[in-house]
Amino acid sequence: MKYFSRLLLILALILTSISFGQNDCKKYRNGTFKYVDKDSGNVFLIKRKGNIQYEEIEGEAEVYAFHVNWISDCMYTLYPTKETLERNKEFGGYLYVEITDIREKSIVLRSTMKEHPEMIIYSEVTILE
Repeated sequence: MKYFSRLLLILALILTSISFGQNDCKKYRNGTFKYVDKDSGNVFLIKRKGNIQYEEIEGEAEVYAFHVNWISDCMYTLYPTKETLERNKEFGGYLYVEITDIREKSIVLRSTMKEHPEMIIYSEVTILE
């Protein structure tokens, strides 16, 4: 009986930590974020509100828009709007994004594309608001 009680307690703690972790992601459905590409040095400003995400590169006039579809609390897809796709054909295809870690002032994202499943991109974006 003692073993069974301990097992139930451990299971309850695991389930509680999982549900708390998932709820934290909901905070980042809307907001403003910054990403610095280590390779190019480009600074991206990302603004997400509702089912749309806008991205711009610091110092450039172009703003790109993407449809956001939340699959779960911590996972979503991005797909370029028609206007964005017309301006830049490179944005074709869905980008699957998962929030894998929430830190004090940033979130870590894991991104993949259906067309290139072998390509996994990890990025850390700073939370601005």
